[in-house]
Amino acid sequence: MMEPLRIGVIGCGAIAQISHIPTAIEYGEKFTLVALSDLSPSLLAAVADRYGIKDRYTEPRELLAREDIEAVIVCHSGSHHDTILAALEAGKHVFTEKPVAWNVREVEEVAARVKRSDRIVQVGYHKLYDPGFAFARGQVEKIKDLGFARITVLHPTNELGFSPHRIRKGDGVIGSTRFPCSGRA
Repeated sequence: MMEPLRIGVIGCGAIAQISHIPTAIEYGEKFTLVALSDLSPSLLAAVADRYGIKDRYTEPRELLAREDIEAVIVCHSGSHHDTILAALEAGKHVFTEKPVAWNVREVEEVAARVKRSDRIVQVGYHKLYDPGFAFARGQVEKIKDLGFARITVLHPTNELGFSPHRIRKGDGVIGSTRFPCSGRA
């Protein structure tokens, strides 16, 4: 049996709390969550305390410098371009949330760096599995002689998706936005 992959998470916001950290812990036979990194010391402390993660870094490069971490999940806010390149430079496998970068040139730079590496880099984009996307794809495939298609994704405020979760925000604040489903409070 293979040893669990030793991972670090860079960015402790909503997607890390809702998806990546709980999944890594749930699949403990496949992953060992070794360390967390976030620029906000209070958010980092709140999330690390919640999940019992001892090793914490406010500077992502300190996490990347650890030789015992084999892979990282990159899910901080903003462009992930610099973090992905730094992770590859540190010899880490990478799973990154969107956006990889802010422009095509930077994405191409990341792709070129990945090609020169023996590391695996994956980009998470959940809309690929959205039922609406699957429906739209089916409709577009039916169009004969199509030269160009563009899909604009419109979705409600993030708070609706976050509503079942208690998102830690640091400084002792836990966001808990509850929306009634039936008109009753």
